Amino acid sequence: MTFERHDADDELWRAVQLLGRHARRIRSGNCSFTPEDWVTWVTTGRLPPVARLRP
Repeated sequence: MTFERHDADDELWRAVQLLGRHARRIRSGNCSFTPEDWVTWVTTGRLPPVARLRP
């Protein structure tokens, strides 16, 4: 499933992003996140170690 932001307000976009917590893997650009790492990134802006971002 792919999500793109088209004129969505910040609150709606964050809610859509947090849906990733229910996936096995989340791909964003050239990164691959675990659900836990994804939620951390969306809520705090903190990325996991680079080794965990590789697909």
